[in-house]
Amino acid sequence: MATFVHETDVSTLNPPEAADPGEPARAPERPWPAGDDTPPPADVRAERDAAVHLLLRMTTVALVRIVSLLVVDLGALTAAAGLTLLVTGSFGMGALTNLAGLGAVTAYGVVLAIAANGAYGPGDPRRNPARLTRGVLMGVGASFLLTRLVGGTPAPVAEFALYGIFSVLLVVAGRLATDAVTRLVSPPFMRRHVLLIGDEDSAESVLAHFNGSVSTRVRVAGRLVHSLHDDPRADGDLGDLKAFLRDRSVDVVVVANVLPESALREVVHTAFRRGVHVELVPTVVRDSEWVIQPQVFFGCPVLEVRPSKLGVPQLALKRAFDLLFATTVTLLLLPLLLLIALAIRLDSHGPIIFRQVRAGLGGRPFTILKFRTMVFDADDYKETYSHLNESDIRVFKIPRDPRVTRVGRVLRALSLDELPQLLNIIRGEMSFVGPRPFVIEDLQLYEPHHFERLSVLPGLTGLWQVSGRSEIKDWESVVRFDQEYIRMWSLLLDFRIMLKTLPALARRHGAF
Repeated sequence: MATFVHETDVSTLNPPEAADPGEPARAPERPWPAGDDTPPPADVRAERDAAVHLLLRMTTVALVRIVSLLVVDLGALTAAAGLTLLVTGSFGMGALTNLAGLGAVTAYGVVLAIAANGAYGPGDPRRNPARLTRGVLMGVGASFLLTRLVGGTPAPVAEFALYGIFSVLLVVAGRLATDAVTRLVSPPFMRRHVLLIGDEDSAESVLAHFNGSVSTRVRVAGRLVHSLHDDPRADGDLGDLKAFLRDRSVDVVVVANVLPESALREVVHTAFRRGVHVELVPTVVRDSEWVIQPQVFFGCPVLEVRPSKLGVPQLALKRAFDLLFATTVTLLLLPLLLLIALAIRLDSHGPIIFRQVRAGLGGRPFTILKFRTMVFDADDYKETYSHLNESDIRVFKIPRDPRVTRVGRVLRALSLDELPQLLNIIRGEMSFVGPRPFVIEDLQLYEPHHFERLSVLPGLTGLWQVSGRSEIKDWESVVRFDQEYIRMWSLLLDFRIMLKTLPALARRHGAF
């Protein structure tokens, strides 16, 4: 005869061994993690279904991302090959033989090199100009060596170099354009739902980064804190985490605060059981001016902290764009430049071009070129009119400056006096976008945090100029704009600033 025993009676059938009187009593072991009060079978099935759903969704997103980026990259490489043939044909350079095979080998090598640099993965690395530049150059270089050493096809250096330059510019431009389009037409299935854990200030800081990067692809599901007593405006505390993950659509848990180790472990385990990723924000250096890079230091995972400045790949990409664009613009504006020169010559006595020594990259002096807008001996009267200066001594600006000529007033209002700096850009002394160069004597007034603005080439326009131009008279505000530009630099940011420069010139605000 079978005997049926209730679940609550199981412990009486198999009593535990007698414990040593000297040992503390141990709680009975549970088959699921502590703190999980739902019945194990139903909970396990729910967690399994959630994990499978998330896996399928993330796999779909990854496939769409990789295929889309491959199409964009192959289109950019094809366009680069077409431009290379056009240029080499126009200049009578040597024609490439077996073009189709050579192009296929090079494209395959470039795609593999880009993938090896992690530029097909999720997150910001896929739009990082440095990674893309490194990948393209590695692929083109490897294809060149393979063609020259193994293949029977000659590999002309000039054609490969030109193809590499065009490929870098077009691949990076294609990635930036793809990212911009994705922000505008981001489909719902590609959006990531984020649950923030942290105080209000920390959460706002993280959201500010989201808004500056991928805000249209991020939806905030809520915010939890360690204790509601400390932050009653939150949506709940860590005790509500499981309910949030069960009842709301959450793909990623972002921990924006430092949590006790036990609490952090509980968050991670709970999220993993629901198939949800966890991201930890390095709160100590979250809003600092440093660059944070994950590394492995003698086997120990660490966060490497480095000074914020553009590296060699970014500077090379920026320089290639500056040289190409400045040369084109100079040729197009040549009639206007000659007309302005004639007007200056007829209006007042003195040279057409004003030359002055300014502080460039690393504080090195260079001679900046401008159309002369003042009387030729204007510097001799600087002390005389210094009491009219309404700005910091390092931002010397006098509204209705009596030293300005009639033609100079028009040129300044339209910022046409800056056009000769196109030659500074071609010579590599300046860039289209960057911190404004000031006179070399101002360096002795710099404080330590001011020197960061000297870590890049000075610019013809910049974040400061499109944000108010001469209306911004506080030196620290100028420095903050320059630092923000350096830390957030991208080729897309340069394009945005250049596009904003035209309306700023049309409004003529702050130009005198």
